[in-house]
Amino acid sequence: NEQPQPQQQPQPEIITDGSNDMALLPDCLSVPTQSILRLPPPDAFTGFLDKVELALLQQVRSKSIAFFHETNRFGQLKEWIAGLVDEVQRVRLLLAAVQQKSVVAWELIPMLDAQRCDLELLQHLLEGANDVMTCKGSIAGLLSANDDLGAAEQIQLARQLLMPMMPMMPMMMDDDNNDNNDNN
Repeated sequence: NEQPQPQQQPQPEIITDGSNDMALLPDCLSVPTQSILRLPPPDAFTGFLDKVELALLQQVRSKSIAFFHETNRFGQLKEWIAGLVDEVQRVRLLLAAVQQKSVVAWELIPMLDAQRCDLELLQHLLEGANDVMTCKGSIAGLLSANDDLGAAEQIQLARQLLMPMMPMMPMMMDDDNNDNNDNN
């Protein structure tokens, strides 16, 4: 059972003096590049490169102007937003003050209305008392002048002035009693 041994291929001999270097290279590498790819001389590209360079400069210039324009607009927008934020904070403070005052006012409205009604009643009673006092003062003068008819008319007038106030007197007395009971 002899197995066939792989045949060893002879290795080309490498000579370091450079005499057989081209012989070892594949054919495509041994042919000079200029014969495979014929390029125009580098000066032929100068016109094209100048056009590309000018186009790039124009693009950079237009983009730079647009960039700086947008940067300025962005700065202005930031200023506007900062101003609006300040304005919103100011409005919030005003609304908070209005809300605080309106809540207090809503709580005070019933008490202030009751106080207004009491003051109107008191004004009406004081006006009536003033009229009665005027009648009382005139009665003494009329009696001293022996004008009994005039004095009787003044007494009748005072009674007429006191009649509408009589129903209010018990209410006022009740309010006074309630206030005294609340204080005790």
